[in-house]
Amino acid sequence: MSTAPSNGKTAQSIATKVRVDPGSIDKPGSLDKPGSKPTAKAKPKMSAEQQKHYVVMGIAIAVVLGVGASMFFYFHKPATGGEARLNDPTDKVIEFINTNEFDKLDFDRKKLWMMQLSSKKREILEMEKSGKMNRKQLENVLAIVWLGKQFKHSEKYNSLGDLDRKDMLDGILDDNEIERQTRKKGDPEPDKKRVHELEETFPGYERNQISGFRQALKDREKERKNEAHKIRKGTPPARGATRPTSRPGERPATVTPGARPATPK
Repeated sequence: MSTAPSNGKTAQSIATKVRVDPGSIDKPGSLDKPGSKPTAKAKPKMSAEQQKHYVVMGIAIAVVLGVGASMFFYFHKPATGGEARLNDPTDKVIEFINTNEFDKLDFDRKKLWMMQLSSKKREILEMEKSGKMNRKQLENVLAIVWLGKQFKHSEKYNSLGDLDRKDMLDGILDDNEIERQTRKKGDPEPDKKRVHELEETFPGYERNQISGFRQALKDREKERKNEAHKIRKGTPPARGATRPTSRPGERPATVTPGARPATPK
């Protein structure tokens, strides 16, 4: 009985048509259809702990972005109602400050406007001279300007060390003395009643911070008066009681070589 295939082809001729690379048997996808892409390896699944970690990170990023965006839009939001914009001309800002709309603002917004106007006193005085506001309106705005300076001074004072604080207080007292000497009778001043009304709306921690700065300024002014009194009587001030000649980080005053230090009397 013949073992040859019925179609007359020998087993050898069939084997020559189907050639298999022995080294490709163990390769995934080596026997796929010609032209097909190799099957992609499945990605390992994240553990429950990794999934929780990514969820927490996503929430934290969303919170940070949300807070940042809220703060930006709060301080740069378009004016609502009669409120002016931060980049409006000073005369338009002054017009808004002298309305009831300003009093309706929350504390943070009021503080922002006060600090914004604290450096524009000269421009504001010129506006009154040119007839753009009356004396009552000017005194109201000067109260805002004065409070803005108080905020700036107290924040800076609390950020300094002891020697720098003393030097800062001396600088403020010197400026106040120059202003006092150049002030003329009838010059406009901040409305004290308006100052008190606005301070009553400040949060407790803000009032305490400003009060602490004012008390430090008063104490330093008293020290300077005592020092000046002792000098007039011929008594040198106590060591370290005078205004420091240098602050931390500054080079001390140079001494002439060979010179002997002065002997205290």
